[in-house]
Amino acid sequence: FLALLGTFSASTGNMIHQRNLNNNFSLIPTLAYSMLYGSLVTLLITQIIGVVSIATFSFLLTYVVMNLLKIIFSIKTIPIVLWSSSYPLNYKPRLKTVFYLVLGLFLFGLGDAIIIGSGAGVSPWTVLAQGISNSTNWTIGFSTFIVSLSVLILWLPLRQQPGMGTILNVFIIAGTIDLTLPYLPSPNEYPNQVLQAAIGIMTIGLGSGFYLTANLGPGPRDGLMVGLQRITDLPIITVRTALELMVVITGWLMGGLVGLGTIMFVFGIGPAVAGGLYFVGVLFKRK
Repeated sequence: FLALLGTFSASTGNMIHQRNLNNNFSLIPTLAYSMLYGSLVTLLITQIIGVVSIATFSFLLTYVVMNLLKIIFSIKTIPIVLWSSSYPLNYKPRLKTVFYLVLGLFLFGLGDAIIIGSGAGVSPWTVLAQGISNSTNWTIGFSTFIVSLSVLILWLPLRQQPGMGTILNVFIIAGTIDLTLPYLPSPNEYPNQVLQAAIGIMTIGLGSGFYLTANLGPGPRDGLMVGLQRITDLPIITVRTALELMVVITGWLMGGLVGLGTIMFVFGIGPAVAGGLYFVGVLFKRK
């Protein structure tokens, strides 16, 4: 388009130049005026197009973002994709299913490590473990184990089924954190810390999209989210945000430390998980 615009402007200037020569104007002024005229035409058109393009682009971007948020906020189910298992307790899953389960759990653990490395604050469940540790003199590791065990017990009334993914969740996420954390940046500037925490949250959301759609059993906290969503029929983003908010408030009241990264996680993990599920569901939907 720009090439056509330039050709049109240059041709207009050449036509004016030829007309002036036919009227016996001198060569140099004729070329100067024709080039000036062509330049003014080009400038006028590009400015008009620029204003229209910016306005159009802004409108389209706003329209797309608003509709995307509307879809994300309304997601209530885990999509069925190409690699989804028929049921969680599948002892002979397809290799493709296991691959995407492991990939998703790796991304989940990587996101956790990115958040830890940012130094902007820990996740709400770690805040709860800190609070329990302060109240009982248990270690944070043992407190985390008790929290996970308690969450699994809550699965019983929700009739949530475990699977291979429930077991691999613990080992792969923990192993990924230990392996990747030493190689991740630890920024000192606060804006960079916040940016890194945001990247970590989005990475967890994408990882959740891959591993939850494998349908080989969620981790303890994700299983609680899925079970509560099924019982309440509320959007996933609502259930996850309410769950994280309740956990962080409880942990904070018990003495756990809350940072900006923690608040970002509370209100960001729901949209991130829902967005990850939507992204994976759209790209890899089973036909």
